[in-house]
Amino acid sequence: MSQPLVPTGQAQPGSLGLAIDRPEPEVTVLTVSGELDMLTAPQLAASLEQLLAPAPRTLVVDLGGVTFLGSAGLAVLVTAHERAQGREVLRIAAGNRQIRRAFTMTGLDSLLALYESREAALSGA
Repeated sequence: MSQPLVPTGQAQPGSLGLAIDRPEPEVTVLTVSGELDMLTAPQLAASLEQLLAPAPRTLVVDLGGVTFLGSAGLAVLVTAHERAQGREVLRIAAGNRQIRRAFTMTGLDSLLALYESREAALSGA
């Protein structure tokens, strides 16, 4: 039985902060802050699994507050994309150049729906 998703707010160094916003019905924004590494990736994975379970129309993962994105974090996002079964449900806002670089260097920018900002991800532009 899964535990309910509890927003953790601002992240402390070495931790992950999560906040949920529902700007309109069937649209959820998960704002992530802090370090997304092998220690914090399971927390993100659990949150994404819970948010994808009701099959939302759109789930935006806003990485604007992420200071480090490791391979474990990337793997969680790929798994979430696969769970969405190819539908463009999962949109990733990755405007930070350093964070975006992790996607381009691994080739995941061609697999995942990346956007420059939360607003762009919400509009699908």
